[in-house]
Amino acid sequence: MRNLLYGLSIALVALLLGCQTPAAPTKPLITLISPPQGSVFQAGEQVAVHSSITDASGIARVELYVDGAVVAQDVPPGSPPPQFQVIQYWNAVGAGQHTLLVRAVNTANATNDAGVTISVQTQTSLLTPTATDAPVPTNVPLASNTVRALATLPPPTDAPAASNTPTASNTPSPSHTPKPPPTAPIVDLPPFDGGMHVIAIYGGGDFLIQVTAHAGGDDGFNIDHVEMFVQDLNGKVIATKREDNSPYCFFGEANGECAAAHVGTNAFQWGNGRPIQPGWYLIRGVAYSKDHRIRTDERAVRITIPPNDLENFFVEIDAPGDQDRVRDELPYQASVSGSGVNGETGQGIDHVDLFVVQYNGEIVSATREKFAPYCGFADEVQNTTCRIWNFKQRGGKWQSGAPVHLTQYLVRVIAYAQDGRIAAYSQMFQVDSIQ
Repeated sequence: MRNLLYGLSIALVALLLGCQTPAAPTKPLITLISPPQGSVFQAGEQVAVHSSITDASGIARVELYVDGAVVAQDVPPGSPPPQFQVIQYWNAVGAGQHTLLVRAVNTANATNDAGVTISVQTQTSLLTPTATDAPVPTNVPLASNTVRALATLPPPTDAPAASNTPTASNTPSPSHTPKPPPTAPIVDLPPFDGGMHVIAIYGGGDFLIQVTAHAGGDDGFNIDHVEMFVQDLNGKVIATKREDNSPYCFFGEANGECAAAHVGTNAFQWGNGRPIQPGWYLIRGVAYSKDHRIRTDERAVRITIPPNDLENFFVEIDAPGDQDRVRDELPYQASVSGSGVNGETGQGIDHVDLFVVQYNGEIVSATREKFAPYCGFADEVQNTTCRIWNFKQRGGKWQSGAPVHLTQYLVRVIAYAQDGRIAAYSQMFQVDSIQ
């Protein structure tokens, strides 16, 4: 009898186990860093979609869809990692609203989506920007809002000889369209020895933006020109200014010194009558020496109307140090402090975004951290040591896949408190070796 009951018990357990439904595979967790919902872009502008994905089973690939059509697909290098940050691009075309959707796939082939809606506007004229366009100074090339140096190439040897009179052989027929001339490749310029600093101060209602730069002497010595860029916290350019002679001033100068724009006056604008609105801004500067080298710097500034100089929420960059010369690998870590938050436990802090930015404004690494320590390349687990980005082990590339160059970069950190406060900080570092 005992053996019969035992056998029936075993059979019942097996039956119950067989009836259980297998647990569904977990889905990847996607955090869209940018662009924010409702962003507006101009037709032809490059839209950078930054996402951070985590999944314990490993991330197999990340796809970017625009209006339901796949436009980019990225596979993490090496074995599928539990965390992956990627920057994917789409050239904005077609006026109106578009849906950007990021789809992450894990090793179990489970998927998850995250998306935003953006708008694309057509540019009726480059010389007459609309109210939402960034001002275009007459001494800045109209083709781009970023500063990029172009290598000079000789004309192709098989190019036809120049002629003022078209002939039958070089006149395009109606069924044929002539190809555009070859575009010179973009090169990253090496840094020059000297000094360069961005000054961005807002206090008592006065707003001062100034760049100091020199290559071995006083301000302006051996400097060809200075570019200044005003950006929002997503890195989108709002306004630009080029200065060929010192002092390098954004709001103009008086008696040889940079002038400040005072809130409530006509001078308190970015240009073309666009008033300066309250909020955080990133002021990036690039100085070019006469021998075609660069130095860069960036400052974050908070505008309040009416003026309020009190700040009680702060973010600092612990590594790399200010003006660090990096050899072979980059440590990257930030800390947060202030009233109502605990930077060690993360209490009161919603998240921290950490970026690596090229001097031309392109973001080559983006990480979102929700727990301390706040690591530029993620630590995968809370309260562990931050990962160091070894250039050789990473194939000489950044997270975005862009190559690491021997030049200057910016680290940019933006912290968000749970009560809505924001703190931002940037500083320069220089890559001297990638072995």
